[in-house]
Amino acid sequence: MFFAHYSYWVDETLAPNVNPLQPSSAEGKAAMKALIEKYTSGQFDLVAPMYKILVEENAEKQQELFSSLLAAYEELGRDVTKSGGPFLLGQQFTLADVALIPFVQRPFVLLDHYKGLKVPHNDQLKVGRHDSSAQPQPAAAHC
Repeated sequence: MFFAHYSYWVDETLAPNVNPLQPSSAEGKAAMKALIEKYTSGQFDLVAPMYKILVEENAEKQQELFSSLLAAYEELGRDVTKSGGPFLLGQQFTLADVALIPFVQRPFVLLDHYKGLKVPHNDQLKVGRHDSSAQPQPAAAHC
């Protein structure tokens, strides 16, 4: 994923001591990269299902893709809870949060508007609520 490689370089090269977006330990960095990989490919992909749903004509296939997206949300919620939150890696806001927040947020608006599929809110991720007066929340701000 181009974004991730470029972002790592920017964080490490241009701003290593200014609000770093990566954990300081090698184990933390590996965990962060693993989370990005986990949710941008494979079983818990947050990226592809939404776009596939938007172009899919077959209602049964749409529902199958939607179910896989919801399963990814549930898994992501478990990871946030396991880390102790409020961010994907616990207390530190990282590139994993930056990389995944757009893919967590978009389906709430796009799938409802274009396909009538309503993504339920997820308490662990603080997504799915429409409170414009609220301050942004970690791990996926209110949409």
